[in-house]
Amino acid sequence: MQMDPVSFLVNAVAVGAAAAMKGTAARAVKDVYGAVKALIQSRYRTVDLRQIETAPHSKRARAAARRQFKQGAASAAGDAELLQLATQLVQVVREHAPETADAMGLDLNDFTAGSVDVADIAASGTAVRATKVNVTGTFRVKGVRAGVKGEPNPKA
Repeated sequence: MQMDPVSFLVNAVAVGAAAAMKGTAARAVKDVYGAVKALIQSRYRTVDLRQIETAPHSKRARAAARRQFKQGAASAAGDAELLQLATQLVQVVREHAPETADAMGLDLNDFTAGSVDVADIAASGTAVRATKVNVTGTFRVKGVRAGVKGEPNPKA
């Protein structure tokens, strides 16, 4: 599955914001989130992260951030440094705040792919959401659980 770079960035920022804003957030999460935020603010001044920081689970906040990235900072989709840092952020959140990553689930939005395989996702909130997705081949979903309480998914 290939998610478009802007959607990936927005989801990474949302997960990072949700984890970093917790009083118990690990220093690593705060540091990497701070680096992502600083890079976005220095390179993409039209992108306002306040909405997504206030409500990282909000579909509306994510949509607004996506629009801002696509309208005012089209080059963000090809920004290898930012994409690498966003990937690092997701990895650090999974390691230090898996409950946040699990609560967020998977949000697929506005992308095209030849095929999609989604498996083994457990989330306390919505597990998988897909909107404006164009798949020319197979779209397979298995082992997805929503509303899960307790231990995070061991396969994540």
